[in-house]
Amino acid sequence: MGACSLVLIGPSGLGKTHLAIAVGTKMVQLGYSVRFLLAQQLANAVVSATSRSEITRLIDPLIKCDLLILDEFGYLTVEPQVGPVLYEIIAARYEKGATILTSNKSLATWGELVGDTALMMAILDRLLHHGEVFYLRGSSYRLRGKEQVSLTTTKAEELSSRETP
Repeated sequence: MGACSLVLIGPSGLGKTHLAIAVGTKMVQLGYSVRFLLAQQLANAVVSATSRSEITRLIDPLIKCDLLILDEFGYLTVEPQVGPVLYEIIAARYEKGATILTSNKSLATWGELVGDTALMMAILDRLLHHGEVFYLRGSSYRLRGKEQVSLTTTKAEELSSRETP
């Protein structure tokens, strides 16, 4: 298996996680080691780590596996100490292991997510050197066949909710 990466970007409900899991499942069937982790799980573990040895125990399996799937990167911003650990993982995997990242944010905004644009550029440089980015477009599969959901209320809805006792 080559050391390549795949970045799947698009709004919620388009199947990014589903695709990543399908690739991971196939890789397991072929005998490769695969790790799946939500980006927020990684961030929470890094923030709660109290020593460098805890960080090492956390990231070693992520560095050593054949395929790392980091899901939902960018759904929530992360604490400043997470960016360097993410860099450490990606840099250690560079040209050694395959990586899949899913995100709902465009690459241009990833620097804001870790609070360091230069650091994120170094991460992206390694991910994209032997990798591909796929932008998924469309409407959520979860909401197909449902009425359009409006995230804002109309003036009429506001007025009627005020009149209700």
